[in-house]
Amino acid sequence: MMKLSMRLTVLFLVFMLLAGTAQAADFAATKKAAMKGDAAAMNELGKMYISGKGVAQDNGEAAEWFRKAADKGSAAAMCNLAMMYYHGNGVLKDRAQAVEWYRKSANKGNPLALHSLGLIYVRGDGVAKDVEKAVYCFEKAATQGDPRGLNAMGIVYESGLGSIRQNYKEAAAFYQKAVNKGYLSAKVNLGRMYRGGLGVEQDKSMALKLFESAANSGHAGGQILAARLYFNGEGAAMNKSKAIELYEKAAAQHNSLAQFALGEIYMNGEGVPQNLDVAAKWMAKAAGSGHPQAQQILANAKAYAASPQASSGGQTYAASPASYGAGSYTNNNEEADLTETIKRYAGAAILTGAGQRISSQMAELGFGGGGAVQGVFGLAASKILSGGENEFKPGEVFEAAVGGLGGIEGLASLFGF
Repeated sequence: MMKLSMRLTVLFLVFMLLAGTAQAADFAATKKAAMKGDAAAMNELGKMYISGKGVAQDNGEAAEWFRKAADKGSAAAMCNLAMMYYHGNGVLKDRAQAVEWYRKSANKGNPLALHSLGLIYVRGDGVAKDVEKAVYCFEKAATQGDPRGLNAMGIVYESGLGSIRQNYKEAAAFYQKAVNKGYLSAKVNLGRMYRGGLGVEQDKSMALKLFESAANSGHAGGQILAARLYFNGEGAAMNKSKAIELYEKAAAQHNSLAQFALGEIYMNGEGVPQNLDVAAKWMAKAAGSGHPQAQQILANAKAYAASPQASSGGQTYAASPASYGAGSYTNNNEEADLTETIKRYAGAAILTGAGQRISSQMAELGFGGGGAVQGVFGLAASKILSGGENEFKPGEVFEAAVGGLGGIEGLASLFGF
């Protein structure tokens, strides 16, 4: 057995040596072509410097080669250089330069640049927010069969963005086209349509199949939604252990939604023994990842822990952030229950007129506080305060992703970037 193990180790080392030699040879050949002025080779050389394939990783060198190729008219290199400026890799972060290079690349029809520029217009990131321009970019990418563009057009039709009227059937059709090309975020989005019966016949088993397909490829959104279905017994038999396993995989990717879900699970003892220390750990992680509800719960806990009620021993749940949260959700005081319910859902912000009205109603009712509580409020809080009159309207799925719970994380899950 030991001899076999040694042989396998030797074979692995030989394989790695040969692979490294081949990569070095590829780099040398690519650099030779680049030095002769081949724009495609220049762009490829930049990618090699980014990945460290056949050469030591060097973002600065990568940016220089992308610039040389871009100056020769390479649309792909223009897009790559834009990404370097956008993220500040190998160059100083410069959103204006990023937008300029994305535009140049998009004008040449590069689908990745079109998609990226569309997202920039959606967010108003370095440019004035312009949904119509965003839709135009997404549509141009989709007409080329680009899976990112197809998925984005699905979001456009699902939400009714800009001048596009909401059309779930069209949305599902675009998502399906992107799914056919293997795009993970489209699997998640189409799964949502099947779960809710939007534009397709409701089929929770199909929804779970799509979520799991994305989850098995490491997509955090797929992991979270598959977890929710297993947790609730939708599309399959209830399996809370499987749900927790999926949440943990997403949480390992620093996904605040999964971290918060695990905090709630351990806080309430759902599928696992109640463990407030573990709950506190996950809530702290979620808060650190920017989850507004977790941040509010921890802020409430700290405030209560320093209060006279805590020191008097009148309440036993002041010992930790998680135990405070657990206690507040089961408090028999109706007013406290209402307050805590609102705080619990306040982070699920939806930037709409309805949300702003809820904010005003909160102020009138005397519910103060900072951060999410003074901002805009999620659907659950809206229903509590308005008697259930506020339903989701066209565009709110999109707005919730852009401006609400998860912020860029929510947007990334929808668009897949």
